[in-house]
Amino acid sequence: MKRIYDVPSYFNNNKGSALVLVLLLVVVISILGVSLLGATLHNVRLSSIEREYQAVYYIAEAGVNYKVQEMQEKVLEIYQSSVGEDNFFQQAEHYFAQPTILDSFEISFGKRPQAEVKVEKMQRGKYKIISKGTIDQRTRVLEKNVELNWGHQHRFPTDMALFSMQSISLAGGAIINGDMGTNSTATHSVKFSGGAGVRHGDSIYVGPGGGNEVVLKEAWMTVPNPIPLIQPRSYPLPPFPEFPTLPRAANRIHNGYPVISNGRLQINNSAVDKYTLDLTQDLSFSEVIIDSNFTLNINVGNQDRKMVVDKLDIITGHVKIIGSGKLTIYVNESITMGSGSTINTNQDNKTENLNIFLKATTPAQSFVLGGAQKIFGSFYAQNATIVMEQGGGFQGNIITGGNSLRILGGAYVRAQVMYAPHAHVQIRNGGNVLGAVIAHSFFADGGSKVTHSQIDTSSFLPVEGEIQNLLVTYPSKEN
Repeated sequence: MKRIYDVPSYFNNNKGSALVLVLLLVVVISILGVSLLGATLHNVRLSSIEREYQAVYYIAEAGVNYKVQEMQEKVLEIYQSSVGEDNFFQQAEHYFAQPTILDSFEISFGKRPQAEVKVEKMQRGKYKIISKGTIDQRTRVLEKNVELNWGHQHRFPTDMALFSMQSISLAGGAIINGDMGTNSTATHSVKFSGGAGVRHGDSIYVGPGGGNEVVLKEAWMTVPNPIPLIQPRSYPLPPFPEFPTLPRAANRIHNGYPVISNGRLQINNSAVDKYTLDLTQDLSFSEVIIDSNFTLNINVGNQDRKMVVDKLDIITGHVKIIGSGKLTIYVNESITMGSGSTINTNQDNKTENLNIFLKATTPAQSFVLGGAQKIFGSFYAQNATIVMEQGGGFQGNIITGGNSLRILGGAYVRAQVMYAPHAHVQIRNGGNVLGAVIAHSFFADGGSKVTHSQIDTSSFLPVEGEIQNLLVTYPSKEN
């Protein structure tokens, strides 16, 4: 007989199981939600810290950038006013020693950011900008190495009417209107005779340690006692530029005449008188020839343009520059200008829009303005002898590496600087110079004059890139 066991009904009752599953699901979701919330809050906190940390970096970086810009402006200012290389670095390092605090940032994370910037000297010419950015208690420090260069940079004092590396001789009524000086301490390096002299109130400077023995004068003359320089002055030549390689000008016909033929620009026929060369690109020519008092107009527009010319022959004629841009002419072989010829005299005494470079030749050639020729611009002859006489005139800057420069017989030079540190400079028979003269040695007579005028050194040298790389910067890195 089988025994049948009855299972209680409550064991087979499924009522309430869904509630248990829901409760379990709620518990699991709650745990996951709390975990996710914790992770989210943690990430938010980390993100906030990261943003604040990154913000501090940007503050430190802003300090570096501010200091670099300030240094570039200040270094250029010091460079233009300094007297020699040592003085340049002394002034720059005095400025570098002053720390900078920047606290004009907008409030970040409820706090006012600040950058503390200083410059440390590693050695002469090499420095380190250190910028510490701070927001509340967080700080980050960035460093940037910078290099200060003098090198080939070319700045010099122009505070005297005349400075000669060696001797000065004034005779026959020659007058220096302004201070004059020499590096020499040799006996009788500076000589006055025959009514020559310096303007009342001006000074004579001689080499360090020099005294009255350096100056020789006639007994009746009154000239100031010499003042010794603190240190000798240096006047190196600026670097002569490399001439660019430019495309040769294409042949052109104007009014039936070949104004450009085989690289030769020829203004020697009435058909091309007053021809305008629209210089829309830099070009080269084998020769530019102007004759018969004809005129060549060169239109540079509003751009700076370049021409490379083997020979510039202005037999009798004129070159006029049109436009607001600047023209640079590079001459490989020679420049000739006949009586009455002019270059760039059409723009109200404007000189800064023309630069002419004359390359060295062997033997050294002569550049002569000997019959009322006029040039308005800056001229740099690598080794040419320069002669101006018989009413020849020049307005602008003259730079030469040659060994002779002569202003004779009524010639007039209105120069910012007549710069010939390797040359024996002579101004004779009524020659007249307004500006400053730098010479290796100097002689003047016959009522000639040098009159000092205010010098704008920012426009002195027509050498491209002359003031570039004064301050070289390197990538920033975090300390």
